[in-house]
Formats: sequence, C-alpha cells, structure tokens
Amino acid sequence: MADAFTHFAGVDLLATLSTTGEGDAAALRSRARRGGITVSDDDDWSDLFSKILTCGGTELGAERPCILYEYPVCEAALARVSPRDARVAERFELYVCGVELANGSAN
Repeated sequence: MADAFTHFAGVDLLATLSTTGEGDAAALRSRARRGGITVSDDDDWSDLFSKILTCGGTELGAERPCILYEYPVCEAALARVSPRDARVAERFELYVCGVELANGSAN
C-alpha cells in the first residue's frame, strides 16, 4: 500500500501514521496537496486516504494485476496487526484495470 501511494500520488503514507497506526490528517492533507491532489480542510484521515487511493485507482492493475497489501491499521479494523510494523494490518486488495476484484485479511 505505502509503495502504491508513493508511486501513484507521491505521498509517503507511513509518515502520516503514528507508531500504533493512528492517522494524522494534517500530515496526510499536506502531503496530498504537495502531490497535486485536491482535498478539503475538513477531510479526516480516512477521507484523505480514500481520495488519494481513488486518485491513482484507475491506474492500479492497468498493465498487470496489482495487489495492495499492508493497509493502515486505521483502515483495516478486523485485520490482524502486522508483526513487522504495528502501523499496518495484514490486509490485501487485488486490482485489475482499476477495479477491485478481491480482498482479504488475516484475522
């Protein structure tokens, strides 16, 4: 997930999460605007996450299937926290031609 945000939107997603995975809306908003993405001052972290994801969403899986994994904990409530990084959860989504075809998580 973090690599996709960097690649498609120029946004360092992990830098906007606390060590426990809480999102910092001001930090994500600032990074989104620097990346040329239109966001509102009243967008919360989840709104911003969705806007940035859909901003690049049409490109996801355009050339080949794309799997996004390690979702921010605050966006994957039922998924198990990754033992590698407490900011992210063990969740994935599969995209082909900009369409989400599958998703899953470890519980």
